[in-house]
Amino acid sequence: MAYPCVDSLVDYLESLETEGNISFPLNDQIQGLKLELRFLSTFLRCTSLGLITDGDEHLLDLLTRIDAFAEEAEMELLVIADKDLSCKVPVMLEAIKLIQSEIRRIFVKELESQTEVNNLPGYEIVLELVECVLGNLRALVDAEAKSIGPSKIQIEALQKSIGFLGSAVQFIANRCIDEYDILEDLLTHVLAVTQRAACLSYLCWVDELVDEEMVGGICVRLSDLLRKIKSTTNPEAREVLFAVLKVSKSPPPDIAMKEEFVVAFIDSLLENLMELQDSEDQARLTVPLEFEIQNTLQELRFLKALIIDLPNQYDEPQELDNFLIRIESVVCEAGCLVYMICAIVQKEDMVKEMNFALHDFLEQIGRIKAEIRRVYLEKLHNNSPGNCDTLFIYPILSNLKDLLNNHNKSIDTAKQQIETLLRGLASLNSFFEKQGGLKEYCLRFIDAAYQADYVVNSFVSRGGPVWHHLLCTVLDEINLMNADLIETCTKKNIDSAVLEHSETSTDPLGKIYLAPSYLTNDAVDFNDGVVALDDEARLPSYLRNTINFNDKQQPTGLVATGG
Repeated sequence: MAYPCVDSLVDYLESLETEGNISFPLNDQIQGLKLELRFLSTFLRCTSLGLITDGDEHLLDLLTRIDAFAEEAEMELLVIADKDLSCKVPVMLEAIKLIQSEIRRIFVKELESQTEVNNLPGYEIVLELVECVLGNLRALVDAEAKSIGPSKIQIEALQKSIGFLGSAVQFIANRCIDEYDILEDLLTHVLAVTQRAACLSYLCWVDELVDEEMVGGICVRLSDLLRKIKSTTNPEAREVLFAVLKVSKSPPPDIAMKEEFVVAFIDSLLENLMELQDSEDQARLTVPLEFEIQNTLQELRFLKALIIDLPNQYDEPQELDNFLIRIESVVCEAGCLVYMICAIVQKEDMVKEMNFALHDFLEQIGRIKAEIRRVYLEKLHNNSPGNCDTLFIYPILSNLKDLLNNHNKSIDTAKQQIETLLRGLASLNSFFEKQGGLKEYCLRFIDAAYQADYVVNSFVSRGGPVWHHLLCTVLDEINLMNADLIETCTKKNIDSAVLEHSETSTDPLGKIYLAPSYLTNDAVDFNDGVVALDDEARLPSYLRNTINFNDKQQPTGLVATGG
């Protein structure tokens, strides 16, 4: 940027903090100076990008004073001994406070006007400003200053919204865009709202909101800015994001996007959908779209968790990169779908177009799930112990118990399944400890246990329940094995009491478990007798061996799906 001295001062102060040889009172002063310098740096970035009115007669003089202060401060900090810092830092803080009123006056003037950017910078420079403003907003929230007390919730919301907007730019700009004028529209929008966020964050930082009029004024401005940023409330913002996503293309195979950019963009889409669900004003309008919103939420969460977990599945970097490029394209279409859903709240004539987009999105997700399922099963098969040694089952059982006892929130949507899994593994383990032979079944058991351990670990160690949709498959295999073993034991007069007891003693409906992950605990009533099957061909034996309805529970219908 045009004013590197301020940034280098911040870097130097951070290096002093890292060394850890600073007294407590001085550390507080250094923290304060660092924050003041960061707000100053934001102002300088705005001026260098043309976001501050060039016609301000005092601007050039102010910039000259700031430049002189920064150069002098840098020279002094580099040469003075640590013991002299306690004298110099307060002097620097006082020097900054002398120019605060002038910066404040300029920012207030900018809030009253609408500065147009004549020469748009590259997206990297735009993102630098976004990061700078995000740092200011974080500082406001963390400092608990009196000035933000009445508007803390709005500032936190602004921080999140600006962050999501930056994620969208980061994701989109890393893709190939032939129609650059559409990308320019997006960058113009981002610069405009980020400049206003810079102005408002500075006012909150330096002002003491001591009366209701000042509090009301800042709150109104923050609310207005939030409406301009959010796709759910500003059609123009939504349309520019939708347009640039529609024309974006996958980058060349040798240029892979960083996973964190994709995950951050998915987070922004999830936030949009959840906001639509939670908004009282829009609740009535989104009722017809409830299924579409829920379906899209479910699959976006799956994609996010999958991206985090993918490096654990692919040993070949090129295969991983190719798969990520496929996912990025699907995420791009998901973005179009989400912005379409937001638009339908106001434009009902878009329903047909959205239904086509949703159908295509779900089909692509299905293909991705099929592909990753193949990779997952292949990797598990290659790494499975492949012998009848059941000693490794005990740590798995212990992990499952710990997971349930520690009330881990990541398993909330699958607690019933994991409890059923624990019981099934424990009963099969007891059976194989007592019975020799039956090698084929023992190998099936060990393979299923190995898969179960991997699936459940994903709830904790991989950032989300990425394999939740495969948990039913593992449970079904254990249930089928249990049923086959009982049948074999009956023919060979082998005691199968452990298996039979496990089958009926704990669950009122036998081995009934939750269907895929989009069904939450609130959405499932086990008294309805819902059974999830993953293979139509298994239906007869499954019904014969595992569904035990009591007198009050009779099946009213069966739904079988292929996966």
